[in-house]
Parts: sequence; C-alpha cells; structure tokens
Amino acid sequence: MIKNLRLTAVILPMLLLGQVEMVPPVWSAEVYFDITAAPTRRIDIALPMLNSGDPANKALREEIHQTFKQDLEFSGRFNVIDIARFFPVESSEITNPDFQAWYLIGIQALVTGNIQSSGSDYEISFRLFDIPMGQQIVGKKYRVSLSGVRSVVHKFADETQFRLTGERGINFSRIAFTCKRTGNMELYLVDPDGGNLVQLTRNGTINLSPAWSPDGAEIYFTSYIQDRPDLYEIKLDDHQVNVVLSGGMHITPSVSHDGGTVLLSASYDGDPEIIRYDIDSKKISRLTFSTGVDTNPVFAPNGREIAFTSDRSGTPQIYLMDIEGTNIRRLTRIGDYNTSPDWSPRGDWIAYHSRRNGVFDIWLIHPDGTDEHPITSEAGHNEDPSWARNGRHIAFISTREGGKGLYIMDQTGRSVKPVVVHQGICGNPSWSR
Repeated sequence: MIKNLRLTAVILPMLLLGQVEMVPPVWSAEVYFDITAAPTRRIDIALPMLNSGDPANKALREEIHQTFKQDLEFSGRFNVIDIARFFPVESSEITNPDFQAWYLIGIQALVTGNIQSSGSDYEISFRLFDIPMGQQIVGKKYRVSLSGVRSVVHKFADETQFRLTGERGINFSRIAFTCKRTGNMELYLVDPDGGNLVQLTRNGTINLSPAWSPDGAEIYFTSYIQDRPDLYEIKLDDHQVNVVLSGGMHITPSVSHDGGTVLLSASYDGDPEIIRYDIDSKKISRLTFSTGVDTNPVFAPNGREIAFTSDRSGTPQIYLMDIEGTNIRRLTRIGDYNTSPDWSPRGDWIAYHSRRNGVFDIWLIHPDGTDEHPITSEAGHNEDPSWARNGRHIAFISTREGGKGLYIMDQTGRSVKPVVVHQGICGNPSWSR
C-alpha cells in the first residue's frame, strides 16, 4: 500500500490542485479540528475504499464508500478528497498509514476501513487518522446485518464530524413525516439521505404531526383511529401504538427536551388552546385563554419559553410566551398566514412558513424579532420546517418538483437535497434530536 501510494504521490497533487490548500511542510501539526472555527472552514479529508479479503464485497464496499462521501460532503464541513481510483485495495486492515506521504499531498484527515463477511452478518471497522499529528483519533468496529450497514456508515460519519469539528453530525438521525403513499396519510421514517424508508403506521386513516421523544424511543402523533383527533404514541422498538389523550381534539404535539412534558393544542370552549401535559403525573395545565385558534406549540431549547401560532389578531401569526403561559408577545407582523414555528436547537432562530403574495416560503427570525428573512423563494410552495439537531440544517415540505415532497437544506436555503419526492403528498417532518 505504501509503495503504491508513493507512486501516485506525483499524480495526486496535480489531480487535487484547486481543491486542497497544501499544508506547510512543518511537522508541528496545524490544529484544524477547532470547534470555534468558522463554519465555512473546511477540512481536507481523504476517503479511500474499504479493504476486504472477499471480492464478493465489492458492490457493498462501493456503496459504503459513496454513502460516507455523501454524508461528509453534505455536512458542509469537509472537502472530501475521493482517491478511490488510485488507492490499492488490500485484504488486510490499514492500521498504520504512511502519514508523511498523505501529509505531503495536503491531506489533513484520513479514514480507512475494513469489511469482512461473517455468516449472514458483516464485521465493519473504521479508523480516523489525524495526518499532521501522525496518530489515530478514533477506531470503531461494528457487527451488523446487511440492512444495518448504512446505519453504521452514518454513525461513523457523524463520529468523524464530531471528532474533527466538535459538532454533532446529522447522518445518524431520522426524519419522521406523514405521507399519502398508499391512499391514506400514514406515518413514515427515513434517513436524511433518503435511505431506510420505513412505514410506521398502517391504520388506514389520517395520521398527523409526529413529534420525537428526546431519546428517540417513541413518537407522539395525532391520529383519527377512533374517528377523532386523539393523541397517540408509537414505540419504535416494536411499533406498538398507545392512546395518550382522547376525547375532543388533541393536535400538533411537541415534546420537552427532558422528555417529561408534551405541549399540544386541545379544544376548550370551542377554541383550540395550548395545553401542557405531564407524562408521569398525567396532569394537564391550560396555558392560553384566547378567543382565537392557538396551535403548533414548540419549546425553546432553554425549556422556559414556547413559540406557537395564534390568529387572535385576525390572521395566523407567531407568538412567544413563558412556560407558565404568561408574558405572551407577538413575534411576526408581516405575512397573512404565519405558522408551524420550530425553534433552532441553538436557540438563535425560529423557522416558520409564511404566505406572502399567495406563496408559502420558509422564513427565519430571531426570538427578539430581528433579522426576519426568507430562505426559500421562487421554488413552489415551501412549508413545515423542522430543525436538525446541529442547528444548521432544516427539513421541509416543498412542491418544487410537483406534488409535496420532503427535502432538506442548510439554514441559508442552499444545498437543497431531495429526500422523499414523487411518492404522494407528504407533510409534517420532524427531525430526531
């Protein structure tokens, strides 16, 4: 491996010219994995093909390689130097790469790996190396079935991002959403790259507004199983569905960051009002008492404030209040239909969708009401934003390719990526934390 790498050492700098800034030839390493670095600073990382002693694993190795590459590229934190065509594939695991050879061609980090068949399962190992420092940062080994291969690739891609940037990745997360693929609005799960699409409910009725528990063990949602909008939970380990609140109307749930409380809109005195439901004590506390429609509540990351939608002023607008239902203040004032707020995990932005000039788009606004601006435009209708756990990506619903599909983008509105499209009317995305 080392000999072949050195044989291509003259070719590779030419191939990478314009993509990689050459590292100064000083062996006292540049500290590039700095969590305070600007988000635009990208790390040059090499991603060769995994090694394997079994030629039958070729197609799977290529799928793993491509999935890992896409995960790192979409993060916006890496320049992925794809040298698979020039990197020799050996049967043994690479545990001690030629650090100086990689360093001289401008590589800051390197990922190697190995895959071996073990009965019906696979043993997959990954190693992440700091090239300037000449050392391994982390190594992981997984034993999985074929269906679990993509998940461990996502998991180590997120591990790589965390170790090099201090920021959690989003690849080993899931998006819950509703979709009318089978003629009924059922609940689904999907990976951020569109893989591992799973149908969760099969009750043949209307299911809406999934909301994750913080540990990812269950999802709360509204369903018309009993011909009325009741609140249910579904356990993700066995897909068991249980009713939580029934009678009247219980819609648009949101779970607190400690998992102990659910906010939702419920019918009182003929009007939907915001209530707080304590999961352990089953106590209900009413938070709003307006004559309008109050709905779509969501917790702030600090757990002390709530954003919600209300038409108490005549048109749906975004409001804020304290956790006790006090200190209610209006946040948005432009647009004739502002709804579906979601608070960034970093606490700095609230995303929502707004209708202006007859078109729905995703907008951002600071919690103090400043810097309100759109992040989608001139691409159909765009609705239902849901933040990823890194606070830098958003899942949303769009008609930009016809129908209503699920997409993700970064918080600037760029790097738009289709996740589930052309598969029926989709809605209500909720990104796991």
